[in-house]
Amino acid sequence: DEDDDVDSEPPGPNMPDYEPVENVRRSFDSQLDGFKASQGTDVLKLLAEVINRLEALASEDRNLLEDARAAGVAGIDDQLNRILTWVNEYTDHLR
Repeated sequence: DEDDDVDSEPPGPNMPDYEPVENVRRSFDSQLDGFKASQGTDVLKLLAEVINRLEALASEDRNLLEDARAAGVAGIDDQLNRILTWVNEYTDHLR
């Protein structure tokens, strides 16, 4: 019986600190957030959310970017460059 075969298999390894899990979760959450945002039509709300998130990275009270760099978080420059690329590409939308 197939069900008996499944029940007789040992459980998989428990690896709560396995780093790729967090990378996959972050990527999935980011993609889901982007999808949800793409379904909206309130441009001013989306722009306000972008500004709020950027401001949350560095404020007078706390500088998350500096904290992340000090902790050795990889990929910060890549993500900041993506933001700058987007800004440069859409600068012509300013009037």
